[in-house]
Amino acid sequence: MKHKSSKVILTLIIVIVISLGLLPFCPSGEELTADDIQHYMDSLDSSQNSTNINFIKEQAEKLAEMLFDDPVQADEFANELTEIYLKTENIDIVLVYNTGGFGGTTLAQDPEWPSILDGIQEELDELWYNSTVIEHQRAEHGVIGFIGALEGMMDYYPSKAPILATKVAFLTKYRPELKVITTGRCFGSLFSSKVMELLEDNPRVYSIQAGHPCYFPPPPSSQRTVVINDNGITPDTKASADIWAIIEANATRLPTTSPSEKGSMQILWWFIETPGHIYTWEHLGVRSEITHFIIQNFPRKENATAI
Repeated sequence: MKHKSSKVILTLIIVIVISLGLLPFCPSGEELTADDIQHYMDSLDSSQNSTNINFIKEQAEKLAEMLFDDPVQADEFANELTEIYLKTENIDIVLVYNTGGFGGTTLAQDPEWPSILDGIQEELDELWYNSTVIEHQRAEHGVIGFIGALEGMMDYYPSKAPILATKVAFLTKYRPELKVITTGRCFGSLFSSKVMELLEDNPRVYSIQAGHPCYFPPPPSSQRTVVINDNGITPDTKASADIWAIIEANATRLPTTSPSEKGSMQILWWFIETPGHIYTWEHLGVRSEITHFIIQNFPRKENATAI
């Protein structure tokens, strides 16, 4: 029975890896472009004082109507965007949390990335920047969310990435001094890359990514983006698509509901071991790369006092 289970698991791993490898070759559908997003921003009113929250809410509703045909979705988007705007008052830098995996995990459920967000905020605090974290969940949890996430990946997130991109564009339009750092690992890195592609001409948007799958297009080369594919201890077998190393790591073990300390990939509720596919602030290769990126892009504020 154990031997049969191992064969089934190996077959599952092979199918998943091959399927993910074929995703970039699937045809892509119609998508919102960078020019479309810029047109939306230009259509919004900027004549009034942006401290007027009623005015901001009106502009958020106008943007929502452009993005969604469904009035319920439009209302949810406008309310969320208004709440984020309020949260960013007196903030210098917003960190956008974008989960890894297939997008259904929340920040509270993430065993890795919260430590990196804490580390980034500590570095920014030392440079006298006030920062806050907002969460962008791109998919639902469970089977329906998993299927939807696969569909989105097949088209390189044509409909979902522009939603986050318009949020960021809206914030930087009405908070002229605000800077935004999108973050993400694995497929969250892929998603963040698409957002950065859409906001390539916005100099106040940055990205910190890890474990970007090599079978997808690499992120656009830019000083405003850092991509980490090695935690400094073990090469990332998933980012490099080292299929045989992943098979070997799982040949004698069953998927579990807890992530492996060596690195793992989550499929629905189960984790498959993927050595090296783990990124925390405690990993020197992660911390050093991010610290260098922050120092390079965010010089210490002068004549300022951190709150």
